[in-house]
Amino acid sequence: MSVIQKPCLVLLVGVFASACATPGETREPSQFKKWPSKPPDCEFDVFEADAEPSEPSRPYEVLGTLALDGNQWMGQEGRKEALRQTACTAGADAVLLSRPFERGFGKQVIRSYDVRFAVYTDVPPPPEVQAEREAAREKPPPPRSPDTILVPAPAWDQGEEGTAVIKKQ
Repeated sequence: MSVIQKPCLVLLVGVFASACATPGETREPSQFKKWPSKPPDCEFDVFEADAEPSEPSRPYEVLGTLALDGNQWMGQEGRKEALRQTACTAGADAVLLSRPFERGFGKQVIRSYDVRFAVYTDVPPPPEVQAEREAAREKPPPPRSPDTILVPAPAWDQGEEGTAVIKKQ
């Protein structure tokens, strides 16, 4: 074996070993809609594009999406366990997986999924989400008169004195 072939072989073996050691990868939720978390061992439904039913029969709203990579030995239960922490942290009722994009690496098959985390909308949302939605729907305050001066101030705490707004004369 030549001097060049030996490092290449070691590198190739290392890549295969790491691919076998990491059956799936999940990422922390980012850009997800705000929703209360559930306990770490929460229950949620899983729907896959290749299995029936592939979509929930109930109406739903998508909280966020991310990618999941796995190998050919990761079954439906393995995918569910790999997604559990993210689904529970996001507060999802259901997880919807796309058809996998498969790519080969030697004898290894890597499957990549687009994953959508969703909540069912046929039940009322949690109180804190409902309050936030209602606050967003409230009408804006009436317009100020042109001779009012707005003084920026930090958030007022009940234990502190307030600031005064003086009307221009």
